Amino acid sequence: MNISKAKRLVSICLADPVNVKLYDKADKMTTNQTHHGIDHAYQVLDLAKVIADEMHLRHPGLLDDWTRHVVIPLAAFYHDIARGLVERGHAQAGADWVMNKLPGYHVDGESFPPEVIKRIARVIVRHQSKTVAKIAFDDPAWAIVVLADKCVGDENRVRAWKRFVLKIATAFGVPHLPLRAEGSEHDRVNFAIKSWDFQMEDTKLVLDITTDSRVCDPKLILDTFKSRYEASSKAAAYLGYKFVVAFNGQRFLVQLS
Repeated sequence: MNISKAKRLVSICLADPVNVKLYDKADKMTTNQTHHGIDHAYQVLDLAKVIADEMHLRHPGLLDDWTRHVVIPLAAFYHDIARGLVERGHAQAGADWVMNKLPGYHVDGESFPPEVIKRIARVIVRHQSKTVAKIAFDDPAWAIVVLADKCVGDENRVRAWKRFVLKIATAFGVPHLPLRAEGSEHDRVNFAIKSWDFQMEDTKLVLDITTDSRVCDPKLILDTFKSRYEASSKAAAYLGYKFVVAFNGQRFLVQLS
């Protein structure tokens, strides 16, 4: 299969209605957490493509066409697909799912090469922060998907009823009250993030966040997302950069513990 056909096949994969069904199911199975539906999958996909394109411009030869146009998009999009299949172990289940599902897609009678599917599966099975902490990076596609997954997220990931509670609590100056519910520490932190932007500088990858300081201060965000940001820092270092998080313009260099 040539890269032109492979890109067409990627489009076919992404357009499959089964993705929506599985991600809807995933979101329903994780109601105690922030949203993990298809919107999150598309956000990670979009940011991963932006990072990959910029890396390609800055470092020609780092990413070949198969990495940029097939491995990164599919691994980014499918990284959480198995949350709709299992309650625990979604990374391994997701890798197994793509190993079984992707060979079934065809264009002009051809499917993805087995080694490409295996590489996509390897990225998915290793995308979680706890795994990144244990293993050295050996694939730029993996590093880029990790960065994309760990950097996206704002108040829109908080479920509607929890956003309502947090909005009222914040207005009354008691945004800590919702922390009594399971998973609400992450809800509070995500609710504090009103918008985000990812920027690439000469030596730094910068996650630029706008927050509502009434909800929480940057320290709580850094503490809550410690493993996430450390995974991003490790991925950035593999790619030759430092990882920085900025809150309302104030920058913090994230270093590994």
